[in-house]
Amino acid sequence: MLATICLFPVDIALVSTTVDRNLGLRKPWASPERVANIVFSLKIVYYSIYPLMEVPDSSLVWSRRTILSPHYTLQLLLV
Repeated sequence: MLATICLFPVDIALVSTTVDRNLGLRKPWASPERVANIVFSLKIVYYSIYPLMEVPDSSLVWSRRTILSPHYTLQLLLV
């Protein structure tokens, strides 16, 4: 949870770099496809980190959670 909260400033900084402060318009390189790529990359990072940061269940040991994390992340990305 803390890791995802720490990523908020990174998320905001990446998205804010696409806008020109003076004009309030998107910069020429910030095409919708490029912004979508940035957002998609951020989602992958969030979905990869979040399952590792969940409150541990007493029935699952850390190694088992580590193995299951990519599995659930992949399922989220496919949905």
